[in-house]
Formats: sequence, structure tokens, C-alpha cells
Amino acid sequence: MIIKVPNGADTSSVHLTEVLHSPEIGYTLVSIGCINDAGCTATFGQGLCTIMNTDGSVMGQIPKNEQGLYKVVHNLTTGNANAASEKLTVLELHHWMGHITPSAACQLVTNGLMAGLSLIDSDNNPTVFCKACVAVKMKHHPIAKERKGEPANTYGGEVHSDLWGPAPLQLLGGCRYYISYIDDKTCETVLYLLHEKSETFETYKKYEAWVKNHCSATIKTLHTNHGGKNLSDEFTAHLEGQGTTQILTVHNTPQHNGVAEWLNGVLADKVQVMLHDSQLPHYLWGEAINHTVWLKNHTSTKALDGRTPYEAMHGTPPNLAGLLIWGANVWVHNPDMSKLEDQACLGC
Repeated sequence: MIIKVPNGADTSSVHLTEVLHSPEIGYTLVSIGCINDAGCTATFGQGLCTIMNTDGSVMGQIPKNEQGLYKVVHNLTTGNANAASEKLTVLELHHWMGHITPSAACQLVTNGLMAGLSLIDSDNNPTVFCKACVAVKMKHHPIAKERKGEPANTYGGEVHSDLWGPAPLQLLGGCRYYISYIDDKTCETVLYLLHEKSETFETYKKYEAWVKNHCSATIKTLHTNHGGKNLSDEFTAHLEGQGTTQILTVHNTPQHNGVAEWLNGVLADKVQVMLHDSQLPHYLWGEAINHTVWLKNHTSTKALDGRTPYEAMHGTPPNLAGLLIWGANVWVHNPDMSKLEDQACLGC
């Protein structure tokens, strides 16, 4: 390490060895003992600390300040700072500063918030392309939480669908999946339990036939995610043959199928609550989810200005007289009992 010490009207360069680096200390301490060990001498007198080399020549004279310390103060001039500044491009400065935004990196220099660095005059455009930032920081655009566009004006005008599963627990009948269909005009939901994903196409044809026979309608648009179950040649050919337009979400963005994805969350919450409240075994989740869908179709919704999907479908409000809590105990008639035995038992 080389330090500058005053020596009369001039300064001398002193080469220090075996220097210890301590970032917490904001100044350099020179040990008089180490100076003596190096063969040099240090004398104090007349307000000066005089350091002499091994040959007796004076290396430096440090005056004592008002606090009684022999301290060397180096004054940095603006010219020296500018001379020592390093010129960088905006992209280089962006890398140096840990990939902060290029505009923020430029402001550090142009607003005088840092010293020792300057920008190349010809490169004052803060818009730069950094491959590392693109690879690591890329995010998809935020997905709108509210619907864009007009809703369908006929039953089957647009149907939202999604396949859910596999469930962690298999039903008594062996099903581990379900597929839902939500009509956009009435918000009516129809749900089918499935054993495997491969049943998706056949199940859709069942729903298509139900819409035709019960609602006297055809499915004009089917909105699904980009899953492979919806992209088979057989499925696509069938939709084309029926004149049904298929709308697929962008790859890896199921949020774009918002209506069906929202339904999955609602069904999951309600099924968990009903199973917990009834204390029934979890392998009855299929029965619970079918009851949840029935209740949803008989519950008012904001999308229909407070009406129920049942009323939007049939024109009259639903009659819920006699509705029981799911999982409630009921008396079950047993026709095999004799005339002297109980004809019913309490079950659930």
C-alpha cells in the first residue's frame, strides 16, 4: 500500500507492507512500532512527527493538529475526481449496479448521485436490452379479474368447461375426476363424475345431447383450457361437424378460463365444509359435490342481477321447501321387515 505524506513543501510516497484491511475504520493508521521494525526512525518535536529512512534522509514531516494528533488530510479536487472517473455505456453501468433499471442507473450519474463513473456521451439512451434480465425477470401480463365482452344471449351460446382431478381419494364407484359445464347465459352448471381423463370426449357428447333434448339448443362456443384432452383429433373433428367454435386459453394460463376455474374453487371450498360439518367419510366427496352444484343452480348470483340460474332457465324462482342439510340423519324405510318389526331405521 502506498500513501502520500507531507515532506516540507512537497510530498513523499511511502510504501507500507503487511497492511491489514478493516472496512469499519474510515482512515489509515500507521504504527510507529512497525516503522521502527522496518529500520526507520520517528521523532517528535517542535509540533512535527519526522520520519527518516534507513539512510537518514527525511521521508516525511507530519504536523500536529489542534487535537494533538499527527494526522494527514488529503484534499480531493474536482479535477482529480473527473480524471479518475471511468467511462461506461448504459448497459455496462446496468450490469455494474446489479441489474437495476437502466433509467435508474443513468440518473445516478447524470444527477450527480455517485462519483468515479461517467457515461459515454454517445450512449445516453436508457433503453437497453439485457438478456439476463429477460431470462430471469420475465412476467406475464396481469389477467383481468372482470369479464371483457358481452355475455351470450342464448342458452348454449357459450359454454365454459374444465376437467378437475385426480382427487386424492377415490369414490365408491371408482371416480377420481369431474368435468363441469357452465352455460354463459343462465350460469347453470352441469357436472359429471369421471373415472379417467379419457372419458372427456364421450362425456361432452352426453352433455351436448342433454342440451339438445332438454333445452332445445345447440352449443355454439365451447371455452376450455389448452389441455391435451381438448385437442384430440376426434374431439376437434366432432366440434367442427357440429358447427361449434372452440376457444382455447393461452398455453399455461388456465386463469383465462376464469369462469370454470372460479367454479372449481367454489366447489372445493363447499365440499370441504360440508364433509367437515357432517363428519361423513371423505370418499363421499362425489355426493357432496353434486349437492353443491344443485345448490349453486338454486342460489342467486351477481352475474344474473340477483336471480338464480334456475329462474334464468325456467322463468320462475326455485321452491326450496323441504330442503335438508347435506349429511343430516333421516328415517329410511325397510320393505323387507316383517309386520312385527320396525319398518324404518335412523340412518343418514
